[in-house]
Amino acid sequence: MQPVRVRDIAYQQDSAALFAALRDLPEAIWLDSGKPRSLQGCFDIISACPDQLLETRGALTTVTAADGSQSSRQDPFRLAMQLLQPMLDIEPFPDIPFVGGLLGYFGYDLGRSVVDIPSTAAKVADLPDMRVGRYLWSLVVNHQARRSQLFFHPLCPASLEADISSRLANASDDNLAQSQRFKLSGPFKPTLTKDYYRQSIATIKDYIASGDCYQTNFTQHLSAEYQGDLWPAYLALREATPAPYGAFWQWSDQAILSVSPERFIKTDRENERISVESKPIKGTMLRGSTIEEDQENAIKLVNSSKDRAENLMIVDLLRNDLGKNCEPGSIRVPKLFSLESFPNVHHLVSTVSGVLRSDRTALDLLRDSRSKAVAVADLRFGESTFRFAGPVGKFKDIQNLQGLRVATAYPNLVSDFLAENGVRATVVQLDGAVESAVKLGVADAVADVVSTGSTLRLAGLEIFGPELLRSTAQLICAPGKEQLSQTLLRRMQGVIVAREYVIFDYDCPANLVEQASAITPGIESPTISPLRDESWVAVRALVRSGDINAKMDELYAMGARAILVSAIHAARI
Repeated sequence: MQPVRVRDIAYQQDSAALFAALRDLPEAIWLDSGKPRSLQGCFDIISACPDQLLETRGALTTVTAADGSQSSRQDPFRLAMQLLQPMLDIEPFPDIPFVGGLLGYFGYDLGRSVVDIPSTAAKVADLPDMRVGRYLWSLVVNHQARRSQLFFHPLCPASLEADISSRLANASDDNLAQSQRFKLSGPFKPTLTKDYYRQSIATIKDYIASGDCYQTNFTQHLSAEYQGDLWPAYLALREATPAPYGAFWQWSDQAILSVSPERFIKTDRENERISVESKPIKGTMLRGSTIEEDQENAIKLVNSSKDRAENLMIVDLLRNDLGKNCEPGSIRVPKLFSLESFPNVHHLVSTVSGVLRSDRTALDLLRDSRSKAVAVADLRFGESTFRFAGPVGKFKDIQNLQGLRVATAYPNLVSDFLAENGVRATVVQLDGAVESAVKLGVADAVADVVSTGSTLRLAGLEIFGPELLRSTAQLICAPGKEQLSQTLLRRMQGVIVAREYVIFDYDCPANLVEQASAITPGIESPTISPLRDESWVAVRALVRSGDINAKMDELYAMGARAILVSAIHAARI
């Protein structure tokens, strides 16, 4: 492993002056804990002068370095990982969040590079979908330990190290004054009219009342003209709303100013394992103007059934999302509905954690992946088909889907099937209530798992075209782990048997045992036990649950009496 050069500098409670001494450098970036005003937060991270930049717009990612630029249509997450890989062979610093690597942002629209979803809203800001730089040094301020340290990666040029060290040695509050004044030229203006906004809210309420959706995040964009420097604007923002996860990053005529109490994803290496943690926030209440009012507001929030329900929904979604890349069984919720108080508001915060699989990276957590799996056994229940459906009378075959939108919870399967049949359509991924997609206007047709088709019919849809597949429940495992699944398989088979069979107990004339055994043969053979009356015997056998009444009638007609049927909780056959 290569050594990282480390240097201590004087600690300051507020890192603003430190960043001000560096912010004129190319691509200077500050991940801000909000200290000293923020009640949470621990680390500030400052860096500048990345040696390479990744910028994604739509399907195209541009990689810029000192020797020029190249464009690629590869997965931007994979390109980012390739950029990072040469920096990983360094000595570990387990208590330091960043000693060099990638800094930047991953925009919401970046998801379209890995999931085929439609874009129905106009883009309101000309920002790239992803913009990250490879930074070769960092200034890390640990406010808990009251320590500031410079870290220089082995790839960092000595000239850059000398420049950074010199600037920070002369950093002072004077640097904060060396900026232009910031001023809004007018008020913030919404992109939506008041009437359209009210109409949209009414429509959303109708959807919720009809059961078409559970929750909707309805937002709009606000814009305003300004004059001057964005740096003092950020200083004013962090002063007004101190929060533990802030950021300032400016390049050319664009910038990111962000203040948030919420941490999306955190990863930590523990020996050879990488732990993953997300802290979703759902539930907000203003701080009170008095101690009594503040406590009352906090109690109201903690006991709010609405806020707890919303928080729980997000927790379940994150458990599912983290589970795609974490070790099976490692997902935990160590904190649920915890109260965290900030200078302006109280929040309900939960914590979801897991252990990253050995073949996954932190970047995999930001994208969906097609995981390989091996089918171990057919579990013989949950029989269903996977079919296309659309408004009654609109579609006859899948060729009618050309150029249209298809909603499904299984985008990879549908995309592959359509491609194999020469159909170019936009696949819209939905996690639930796929049958409502047409009514909501987000798709023209759906592809969904069908058992009886009643749910589709209730939504005004009819099935058309070929089956994508026919399936039952399957036990699957990772490649090479087939043996590890056998114990689980035996247990599951026991449950399946318990669901498929019942126990028959009845009394039978001894001279009719052979006839009774033909009616209830059991798995190997029935159990025959003598009774006090030697002319009668007790019979016990396993019978398929679907044959209960017919078997009882047949046995009674034969002469059996005291016929009892018992359920099975578990079994080994």
